[in-house]
Amino acid sequence: MTNRSSTSASRWMLCAAVVLVLLKAAEAYGAANCDRNPNPQTPGECLFQVLPVVMSGPGSNGAFFRTSLKLVSQSYTFSGRLVFHPAGQAGTDSDPSLAFTLTSGELRTFSDVVEAIGASGLGSLDVLLSTPGSQPYGLSTYGFYAFSELYNDSIGRPGSTNELVTSVDPTSNPFYTQGSNILSLYYEGAVPVPNLEGRRLRLGVRTLDVGRPCEMLFELYGTGPRAHSFQTFPPNYFQQFDPASLFGVEPQEGQMISVRPNPSIGCPTIAYIVIADNVSNAPSIRLFHATTSWTF
Repeated sequence: MTNRSSTSASRWMLCAAVVLVLLKAAEAYGAANCDRNPNPQTPGECLFQVLPVVMSGPGSNGAFFRTSLKLVSQSYTFSGRLVFHPAGQAGTDSDPSLAFTLTSGELRTFSDVVEAIGASGLGSLDVLLSTPGSQPYGLSTYGFYAFSELYNDSIGRPGSTNELVTSVDPTSNPFYTQGSNILSLYYEGAVPVPNLEGRRLRLGVRTLDVGRPCEMLFELYGTGPRAHSFQTFPPNYFQQFDPASLFGVEPQEGQMISVRPNPSIGCPTIAYIVIADNVSNAPSIRLFHATTSWTF
């Protein structure tokens, strides 16, 4: 004789366990709830991802850089905006933007996303969502992706010198997420200086919006001339530097460049270096990964 109430209860517990596993799997693969990072400038929007550097315009040595972008939905219908923040000024909600809506299974491609927005030059890009996917457990960004590449178009062969621009989840916390690209509190980042023969080096930073200025310490150390520079940036700000101008000396191969936000302020920051070949102008981008630091 079968106890139907026990069987029903067992099935319910099995279903609940399966749902819990699926939710944990979704969380592990980046299915962040949009409530985790609301856009403080526009209620109802959330900052889904940040592309730390995008460009549409001429560079050095005859280069002309463009940035492609692909938006993909593999789950729900998503609506939002792409907001371009020009370099050298605090980003605002009135910066050039482009609204979008993607249905499930749709792919949207921009060969030059900065131009599509109606802008030009160097800056960073925010991917904002106003209508995340709806599911029984809340609004989720699960199944929505943004892929971007920076390329030199001056040689007339788009795609031959592409470099992936890694999008950064602004909710990633270095305390919980190994390899986080968010520098904040007691977490700094450092990258080695590569061989610069026949190549040029730039250093970029993008601060996130925390409603207060961001103090930052830049250091050049290792074998060779040591130098440091203190800088203060507005929130939601992007800037790209020539490290030689920032430090007053030329970085040498094998040295380290570190970026350290003031831990007493805790301003979340994304930092990167970009290297471009002086002949092909092919770019290469490396993000700073967060590591523990206890001094400023």
